[in-house]
Amino acid sequence: MARVVLLSVLTLLALSSTLSLPRTALVAADSDRRQLASTVDGSFQLTGNPGLHDGEDDGLDDTGLLNLTEAEQTDFLRQSEAEEADFLQYDSTSAPIQPNDAQRAALLALKAAWGSDFFKAETWSDADGEQQWWGVTVDADGDVMALELPNANLEGEIPDELTKFQDLVTLDLRGNKLSGSIPTGIFSNLTSLREIYLSDNRLEGKVPWIEFFYSNDSKVSTLRLDGNKLGGKIRPKAFDNATSLQALFLGNNKFYGKIPRSLGSCKEISVIDLKNNEFSDLMPTTIADLPALEVLDVSGNKLTGSIPNFLGRLPSLINLDLSNNLFSGLVPPSFQLFSHTARAVKIGDNFLTGPLPQFPRFSKGCGVNGVGGSDSTSCYMLRSLLDFEGNFFYGNYSLDIQLPGSENLPAMSTVCPYEYPESIYVSDNCLSSTDLCDVEKQRPPKECEEFCGTGSPEGQCGGKGVCVLNPLEGSAQKFVCECDAGFIPMGNPPTCVKG
Repeated sequence: MARVVLLSVLTLLALSSTLSLPRTALVAADSDRRQLASTVDGSFQLTGNPGLHDGEDDGLDDTGLLNLTEAEQTDFLRQSEAEEADFLQYDSTSAPIQPNDAQRAALLALKAAWGSDFFKAETWSDADGEQQWWGVTVDADGDVMALELPNANLEGEIPDELTKFQDLVTLDLRGNKLSGSIPTGIFSNLTSLREIYLSDNRLEGKVPWIEFFYSNDSKVSTLRLDGNKLGGKIRPKAFDNATSLQALFLGNNKFYGKIPRSLGSCKEISVIDLKNNEFSDLMPTTIADLPALEVLDVSGNKLTGSIPNFLGRLPSLINLDLSNNLFSGLVPPSFQLFSHTARAVKIGDNFLTGPLPQFPRFSKGCGVNGVGGSDSTSCYMLRSLLDFEGNFFYGNYSLDIQLPGSENLPAMSTVCPYEYPESIYVSDNCLSSTDLCDVEKQRPPKECEEFCGTGSPEGQCGGKGVCVLNPLEGSAQKFVCECDAGFIPMGNPPTCVKG
């Protein structure tokens, strides 16, 4: 009974939206969005296979809530890997449901393709009796519904035998040593697939996008291909049929070209992670049509132009990372609205300029992270991680706290060394003064002057324009001025003169 009880706890932790976990860890019931927490402010991951509750008193009430202390919940989650490997699907008598003959043969073919050295390979056997089949979940008919072998030391390629699992809902092969390309003719035949985890392997080559989203009724809600060597351009209409997609992870690969406009078809998507690729050109305007988008990470690419104003108007967005790109110009005004709900805004290491945006950064509350200390009667907590460093913002900058009771905040000199370095970054800009810790870590005056006269008495572009990255590749002049009406760009460093 103990194994069934422990497994029920794990299952409820994954499904219940009422447990006291970070909001980002509970944004969806299904596992396709479990990774959101690690993208924002921590991680909460579950392993093992679903089990059935036996109805006995085990610390659960009738609503599925845990009548356990936080420490007791943690103890449940820290069971040994060996014991967790026993969490297979049980019927009312706690006997494991066996794959039927056809599925057993297909599983053994997989084992032959991957070798016998993967984790718990000995549980995959054609011997008579009740086998555990570690990482395999079957339905009442013995058909495989889930194949979950993360970090199992799998080697080799993705075998064709996967097509034999027509009822497969979840495929989790992440964190292994799988190599070669993603084969065609497999995923289009697995019409029940909802979750595909192939991240952190050694896969390479182009992705057969049409295989994943082959028709208007595609059920795929999670696609994780991050951490491989996959590359090539993504076809513009790759996501036209991805209407059920909720989480897309393509980071740390070699994709290039434009971000496909068809992502605008994914009305249910909450996470888009495209970081550390070679995407270029402008951000597609169709991103504005994603009402459920909570996390957008396009850091470490070659995106150009100004930051689109629509990003600040996305109603659900809480985590935005545009850092390490080629964006230039001013921060859009919509970011003032976005800042009230954002948890993280990262726009560092671009070519942005203008006055540094004023973002509200405090929310009422006391505790370890509370400004003023846990014993203060009125404390405020830094609400967002803000990364503005490595740009060309200029002028003066102040926190400008305007909240009821803010007069109770401690002096800046006592707070700054402990709180702000962990939450706001403004170094390597052209700021003349600020009340933040890294005020002295600004660009040399010469660098600011070369950026269209930023820091000069006349101001950037002679006070009549905005400095942007030169769109002409190979030009000797790295920056140009976008001048106000009636003025034209001229000179090097560029400035604006009356035309």
